[in-house]
Amino acid sequence: MVVAVILAIALATSVGFSIYQSYNASNDLAGTVLPDGSMSFTFLWGPEAQHYVNGTFRIDVIVSFETLTWDNASAETVNIVVKVHDDDYSADAYLGLTLDMNHNGKIDFGPADNPCLMFADNTTIAGTFLTEEGFLIWSEMPIEPLHSCTYYPDEGYSFGPCRFALGEVMSKFGSFPAYIPIHVCFGRGVSFEFWVYPSRDTIPDIPQYTVQIITVNATFVGEPITVEGRIDPPISFKDVQIDVKGPSIWVGDIAITNPVDGRFAKSFYPEEAGTYEIWARLNTSTSNTFQIDIPEGD
Repeated sequence: MVVAVILAIALATSVGFSIYQSYNASNDLAGTVLPDGSMSFTFLWGPEAQHYVNGTFRIDVIVSFETLTWDNASAETVNIVVKVHDDDYSADAYLGLTLDMNHNGKIDFGPADNPCLMFADNTTIAGTFLTEEGFLIWSEMPIEPLHSCTYYPDEGYSFGPCRFALGEVMSKFGSFPAYIPIHVCFGRGVSFEFWVYPSRDTIPDIPQYTVQIITVNATFVGEPITVEGRIDPPISFKDVQIDVKGPSIWVGDIAITNPVDGRFAKSFYPEEAGTYEIWARLNTSTSNTFQIDIPEGD
C-alpha cells in the first residue's frame, strides 16, 4: 500500500508561546518514497522557533503499511517511526504520538484519543492528555517500561516503529477520501499535525484481538508477582487489563503493549500467602488463566 497524498496541517510553536503558529507558507507537504516503499515526511524549524539545536531543527515521520497474519487471521496496520534530530541526549526527552483512536475523524484534545507517550529512557506513563497547545500532560501514574526509543549520537532519537490497526485509526466520511490524522509533539518545544491519505477508499475491519499470558514469576509474600504476556496482532499502546484474584484481594491494573512486539508486563505485590489466579483482558478477549501458589517469606 502506498501513501498517495498528504495534506499538511503542520504546526510549530515558538518557545514561550502557548498558541499554534504556521509551520510554513504552503499547505502542501510532499513525502519522499523510500526504497522499502514507505514514505518519509520532513518538518523543519528555524533557530528562532525552537530551543533544541543552534541551527535548523528537523523531525522525520516515516509511514508504512503492513498486513499481519497469525492463527489463520490477518490485520492491516499503519506503522510509524519518528526520527528527532537532536544532538543532545536527555533521558527525560519524550515524544507524543496521537492518532484518531476514538474514530471521529479528528485529533481531540484531552484523553479521548489515548495519546501515546514515549520517554527516551524507554518508559511511559498512562493517563495522558493532549492540551490545546498541542503538547502532552499526564496524571500521577506509575512509570512503565516500554521499549520504543533508540538514540544515535550522530542522528538523534528514533521512536518506534509504532504499529496501529488501520481499522482503528482511519476515517472516511461521505465522498471525502479515507485519511489518517496524526499528531506529533516533542517535549514542550514543537508540535504538528498532518493527515495521510492512503491509496485505498475502504476502512478495514478492526481486528479481533487474542491475549495470552506467557509467564508468571513469583517467590513469596512481599516479593512481586511479575506477569508477562502478548497480544495478537501485536498492536502498540493497547491497554491490557490484568486481573489478580488472591486470598483477600481482587485487583486489576493496566499494562501497555510494547511497540515492537505487542508484549506487556506488570508486577503486583501479594500481601498474604495462598493461591492466586491471574488473567488478562483486552476489549472482549480474555486470556488463559494462570494459577500460582505463593508461600510466606522467610
